Amino acid sequence: MAALSEAETLAMLDVSESESKLVYATADTFYSGALLEMSLSGGLVSPLGTGTGPVFFYGVCNKTKTFATSSGLQVSLNSSGPVIKGVNGAVSGVTVTGVTGDSDFGAVVYCSTDNIDDATLTLDNNAAAVSVAIGTVYHHVSSTACWIKLFTPRESMSQSTGTLNDVPIITQATGFTLVANDLNKLYSTRGATGSTTYTLPAVAASLTGKWAEFYNVADQEMVIAGTANELTTFNDATATSVTFTTASEHIGAAVRAVCDGTTWLIFLMTEETQSLTVT
Repeated sequence: MAALSEAETLAMLDVSESESKLVYATADTFYSGALLEMSLSGGLVSPLGTGTGPVFFYGVCNKTKTFATSSGLQVSLNSSGPVIKGVNGAVSGVTVTGVTGDSDFGAVVYCSTDNIDDATLTLDNNAAAVSVAIGTVYHHVSSTACWIKLFTPRESMSQSTGTLNDVPIITQATGFTLVANDLNKLYSTRGATGSTTYTLPAVAASLTGKWAEFYNVADQEMVIAGTANELTTFNDATATSVTFTTASEHIGAAVRAVCDGTTWLIFLMTEETQSLTVT
C-alpha cells in the first residue's frame, strides 16, 4: 500500500500523555498529526480511512513512523480527546462543511481520511462511503472554520457502534445506502419533504448482530430496503423492501433491522392502525 500524504502539524489544546498501540499488518507510514482509527474486530490502529470492517476514531499520531511490515509493531498516539485549533501553528480553525455559526456548537464532525488539512470534514455522515465520527464543533471561528474537540476512544465507539452510553440518533431527512459504519444507530426522518428510502447493506457474516433503527417523524412515505430477498419480515422470509404507504399513517412508523448473517430480521414497531407494503 502506498504511503499516505503527510498530515499537517496540528495546533492542539488539552493534550495529555501519549500511549502506544499495535498497528495493522500493512506496510505504511503513520505521519505526525494523522488521524487514526481502530478496527472493532482486530483491535489494531491504522490511518483513518484505511482499515477494514467496522472502525471507530482512536486518536492522533504523535510521531512519523514508517513500517515495512507492521505486524506486532506499535505507534505512539494521543487519545485524550484534544481540541484541534488549526494546522501549522495557526489557531484559525479548520474548515467543516455544514457549519454556519455558534449554533453548531456540539455538532458531530465526520471525516474519511487521515489528513485533517486535506480532508473534507463535514457535519454530514454520508458525505463519503466511509465517514467516521471524530469529534464535535468546539468553537466557531468564522464562516465554516471552527475548532474541533476530538473524541476519546470511548466517546467515538459510542458514536460508531451505539454500544456505550446513549443510542446515537441521526436526523436523516433524505434516503441513503448504509454501510457498516452507519449501523447501530437510530435514524429519524425529521424534516423530510418526500419519500425516504433507507437501504441496508448486503448481508455478510461480519454484520451478524449489527442493527439499525428507523423512525418516521415526517408525514411522508418511509421505505426500508435491502438487497433482493435479504429481508425477513411479516409473512415473507425473503422480502426486498418494507414501505409505509398509507397517507395519514406515516408518522410514528418505526422499524428495527437486525442482521443474523443470513437475512436482515425486520421488526415492525407500528401502531395498530398503520398499513405497510412488503415486496
